[in-house]
Amino acid sequence: MGRRVAHTVLYILGEAEYYRGPEVAGVKRIDELTVDVRLSHRGGTDFTPDSGISGWEILANETLVPIAEVYRHDPQTIRIMLKKPLAGTATIRYMYGAMPDASNPVLDNSPMRLPLEEYQSVVQ
Repeated sequence: MGRRVAHTVLYILGEAEYYRGPEVAGVKRIDELTVDVRLSHRGGTDFTPDSGISGWEILANETLVPIAEVYRHDPQTIRIMLKKPLAGTATIRYMYGAMPDASNPVLDNSPMRLPLEEYQSVVQ
């Protein structure tokens, strides 16, 4: 934590180019079983892990939609595969709430290994 605080101070002083991890740039439904999450990198150019990414939830009508798999599709895209078709508008969340599943979170490949920021939005 100390390294991150120091890096933030360096950013404020103009001595570092970034201090935050990647953020979600957009979400796109590919088909009824596939959702792509597009990332915007700040300090890194890629992310880990390649598979088994935790922390994602998709809700349709306030009910959790079962997720089959969450994995790295390319350096800017996380792909979420659903077990059941998604119809209509849904909500997508990352690291949401008081106790999200943070067992295998998204981290960038910058020297600081910064996490993807929490996210919530609507998927059309």
